[in-house]
Amino acid sequence: SVNFIMFYTVFYNNDKKFGEGGKFVYNIHIQSFETGSILTEYSTAKVGLGSAVVPIMKDIEIRKLPSGNYFILVELRDENNEVVTSNRLFFQRSNPSI
Repeated sequence: SVNFIMFYTVFYNNDKKFGEGGKFVYNIHIQSFETGSILTEYSTAKVGLGSAVVPIMKDIEIRKLPSGNYFILVELRDENNEVVTSNRLFFQRSNPSI
């Protein structure tokens, strides 16, 4: 059984929005495909620094995630908590033990 999902994404030209070294927040969520709701128990927030290239690599424990269709959603937010850009990736989970 797969207990972790790992992903990698890159955001470009964030230095133009936030300034070189300027702070922003990026949120990582698992989102239900069917309802669009965020599964808060699989969410994290981190502070990032503005740069021409911002790579993000993360693994998320999904041991207790039920079978279903989901997105990994990564959002970059500004100082007003407005979404500046986002990226998401579809995945399907099979977890018959739950």
